[in-house]
Amino acid sequence: MPNNSKKLSKEAYGGIRGEDYIPFIPTTEAMPETTGYSIAMGTIFAIIFAAANTYLGLKVGLT
Repeated sequence: MPNNSKKLSKEAYGGIRGEDYIPFIPTTEAMPETTGYSIAMGTIFAIIFAAANTYLGLKVGLT
């Protein structure tokens, strides 16, 4: 089996100086942290995990 492993070039490990780096999202743009979508998804996941923990706890006889 031939060794066909590919490696990154040495330039890939160098990094970028701070003044040359252009971020994907500009620093002037404020991203919302709390949205209706995040609250809804958090509530849905909380219900699912609470139900799963309740079911498994009762199933193994912890209560």
